[in-house]
Amino acid sequence: MAQRGFDKFNQLLSENNSSMSWVFLRGLLDEYDSIMDILLTQQMCETRSEKFSRYCDINESLEHVREFLYCVDKSLGERFDCLTRCFIDGKPIYTFKPVDDSIDSENSFENGFINISYENTPRDAKNIVHETFHLFNYRNVDVDGRKIVNLTTKLFTELVSILAEKLYIAFAFTKNYIDENDAALLLNERIDNTYLSIYLTKCEQQYLELNKRGVYIDHHIIEEIKNQYKGVPIYEDYWIEECKKHTVVENAVIRGNLTYPTNLGYILGEYYSNLILDLDKNSKEMLVELNELITNQNVTYNEVVERCLEKRLKQ
Repeated sequence: MAQRGFDKFNQLLSENNSSMSWVFLRGLLDEYDSIMDILLTQQMCETRSEKFSRYCDINESLEHVREFLYCVDKSLGERFDCLTRCFIDGKPIYTFKPVDDSIDSENSFENGFINISYENTPRDAKNIVHETFHLFNYRNVDVDGRKIVNLTTKLFTELVSILAEKLYIAFAFTKNYIDENDAALLLNERIDNTYLSIYLTKCEQQYLELNKRGVYIDHHIIEEIKNQYKGVPIYEDYWIEECKKHTVVENAVIRGNLTYPTNLGYILGEYYSNLILDLDKNSKEMLVELNELITNQNVTYNEVVERCLEKRLKQ
């Protein structure tokens, strides 16, 4: 990458280091080192096949999601019914395209719109559930149609979506919409995403800390940091891909952002969703409570953790 690209990258790191959000998130990263260690001990579920058991038409997946949401809370099902029929300036809120026909094969939620690149497998319904809960969190918008959210909402919106998708997997298995192998494949995808999020977060954390100490981050520094993960079993595949694509730098320079705020949300989401499913007596009720709580643009991190998560999980 040209020197100019690294100039932009270092400028971006400096801007992040001077922001109040990084001061807050850096504290969380230090505090949650032990959480990342716990998550790295998660074992992939055993599978008998890497293929899903059945063809599942996208319309069938939509109906399964609808049934699940009504099962969780009637109001969520009603909102889903309404939103899937809604248009904004002539554009549908939900867009569904076969993976082969989609320019961007990733599923996404942006500025109040959901894009689902479907493949007609049980994965589609899980993706719809995940993105739909991001839409449910999207309430207060400014004049440009962008979401007004605070840092707490950005952190915990992934917890809500991850908890929802795990509850959906259990629901679909109970209903025989998926079999045990399908459920394992879907849960493994979340674990794999968590491993990747931890890897990228640890890399970016080092870039930011070095930048704060006045070190200019260039190709050689990045290679030194990446090579810390060479040969480490959990990180080996990500390291190989990182060496090919230079993902962290490319995202920072081309998109103009770093990934650690989103990845920290994934990490917290995986950790707390596991605790909720293990310890909370009514995880569906918790899902509804969390979904409502984080839509409050004035909610604080401590309110979510202490008044909701820890209070319920200690009962």
